[in-house]
Amino acid sequence: LIRSIALDGGVEFEDDDSYQSRSLDWLIGQGDFLGDARLTDDQIIQRYALGCIYHATNGVTTVYTDFTFGEGVIAGWRKQTAWLSPTSVCDGWHGVECWETGSDKEGLVKSLNLAENRLTGSFPKETVFLKETLERMDLFDNVVWNYGDDGNNWLGEMTSLKYLYYGSTNFEYIGVPNAISKLTNLQEYDCSYSLYH
Repeated sequence: LIRSIALDGGVEFEDDDSYQSRSLDWLIGQGDFLGDARLTDDQIIQRYALGCIYHATNGVTTVYTDFTFGEGVIAGWRKQTAWLSPTSVCDGWHGVECWETGSDKEGLVKSLNLAENRLTGSFPKETVFLKETLERMDLFDNVVWNYGDDGNNWLGEMTSLKYLYYGSTNFEYIGVPNAISKLTNLQEYDCSYSLYH
């Protein structure tokens, strides 16, 4: 399933150390069941997306982490309760809120709050696999570095977002990316003190 939707056509899995490969390996190790319940395709895909977020931003060094924490210092997330555990992502994963029981989106991610959590690396484009259900994403005050078109254009695909915060991060672009104009449902947006110039 994941290989058929891979954003780079599967090339990303050729490197065993890529965050995508590590996420896929974790997902395969978890299997298709949580307890007695079989996961839907949408739930499997969202677990892959969250695995990518974790592996792409937890303890990954960049020039900005060297500047912030000291050269060669690898700093992990402050809070990572239940992440990558064999539990539902709706069952206590730090910063994850799901749609309520009875909703047609039940069991899928509604909100992602990873503000001030010492995220590093680059926030991954695989986050787009959450675009149908994610209404709120808060990445405020982290050391993630998303540079240029590759690091920013995926934001324009997150069309269900109503609230988007990534101020005080290292999202870098000349001006605010045009992709943001595609987010027609946005009610609140904060990119202050990012590296948009």
